[in-house]
This record gives sequence, structure tokens and C-alpha cells, in this order.
Amino acid sequence: MALFNSVGKVISADLYELKIVAGMNDSAVASIQCVKEIIQRMLKGKLEKSSIMDNKTKLIEYLKATIGQFRKESLRVIYLDLGNHLVHEYIQDTGTVNKAPFYIREIVKMGLLVESTYAIVAHNHPSGDPEPTEEDEKNTRKLELACDNVGIKLIDT
Repeated sequence: MALFNSVGKVISADLYELKIVAGMNDSAVASIQCVKEIIQRMLKGKLEKSSIMDNKTKLIEYLKATIGQFRKESLRVIYLDLGNHLVHEYIQDTGTVNKAPFYIREIVKMGLLVESTYAIVAHNHPSGDPEPTEEDEKNTRKLELACDNVGIKLIDT
């Protein structure tokens, strides 16, 4: 646990990070991965039941559980329908400790494929600093413009 500093980071660790821990066997790794999946499914289930924008607290909880403890930056994209209900969501990419790839074309393409009306984009900062960087803000503006051009509204949470 000292390697990860918290239970959240243990649960969010990837398979290879867990396997290098002394005494960690395949069964223990599988158990941790199962707990992670159960938590994520429970939180996602809460999101699917009603309008996400009426439940921003649940959205934040879900994002913290799915990417908040990652040791590398990960970009999660959530697509909503006209009633703000979850249509599709996924991790678009995972990067390094201070940068995640950001492919505007792919985000817009998926939004069109799933016929979404709204999109939410979030990524973690492993440093713990919640403030967006200048690059984050620049990318958000570019994505917002691209989404607007195809009828998808980017929601800033």
C-alpha cells in the first residue's frame, strides 16, 4: 500500500503496477480488479437512471472513481442525449504523468456515431492540482468549436 499511498490508488492501479508489488499474486490482482469494476458499475448505474446534469454530484463521484486516482492522465468522454441521459462513455486515451493525448477528431466522430446532443470531457491530474492548465483551456476551446460545428454542445462541468 505504501507504493500507492491510498486505497483509491490501489484500486485504480493497472494490472502491471499491481503485479510488481511483493507478495501480490494473480488471485489478489484479479480480486482488486473485480472490486474496481463493481464500484464503477455501481456509480455508472446511478448515472444512467436520470438526467446527468441534474446529478452533477454523481457525475463527479463517477469521474473520481473511474479516473481520479490514476497515476497517469486519462481522458474520459461522456456523451448524452437530448434529455441529458448517458448514451455512451469511454476513456479516449491515457497518457503520461502530466499529459494525455487529446484527439478532437475522434471525440467528435464518436459523438456523431452515437448520435449524442451533448458531450462532457474530463481528465485527471495525477499531481492533485485540479486547476486546468493553459493547454487544457486551449484544447477545450478547440473542442467546443468543433462540437458546435456538428451540433454537439460541449458541457463544462
